[in-house]
Amino acid sequence: MKAQHLPEPPSGHRPDEPTQSCDLCLAVDPVVSALAGARDLVRSFLRGFGLPEQTVFDVVLSVQEACKNAIRFSGSERPVDVTVSVRAGEVGFVIRDHGVGFAPRPIELGTHPDPGDAQGRGLFLMHCLMDDLEITRDRGAIVRARKTVSLAPDQARRRAG
Repeated sequence: MKAQHLPEPPSGHRPDEPTQSCDLCLAVDPVVSALAGARDLVRSFLRGFGLPEQTVFDVVLSVQEACKNAIRFSGSERPVDVTVSVRAGEVGFVIRDHGVGFAPRPIELGTHPDPGDAQGRGLFLMHCLMDDLEITRDRGAIVRARKTVSLAPDQARRRAG
């Protein structure tokens, strides 16, 4: 797995303050065993911003599910492109595979997926965990997701002090 980390969070940076975007870019080998390393890098990157642990968990799980779908369904042997971004007031990611893409079934948030189904839970989870989720096809599947970030005043004080 290749990783490019650009740039580091500014010293004392708060994710709800305006600043330039900070991105983590990964090329994840298209094998499920590569996901553990990708999860660790994404988790470490997000924790570097002092984001709430629940936000870190939600984003890491969503990135994992999107990558797993890319690996399982794209049919491509090329790495999966992963970009995780932290901007003023939000964290997001873009996952791109280089395969055939897919047309996801509509997700009904009021209806839980059947636990016996072999697939369909990952998209449901991403819809539940992220504020915005968009899946498109353009020479492969592209998953874009965003989550609003805010820190409680005591978290900001602890980090600044």
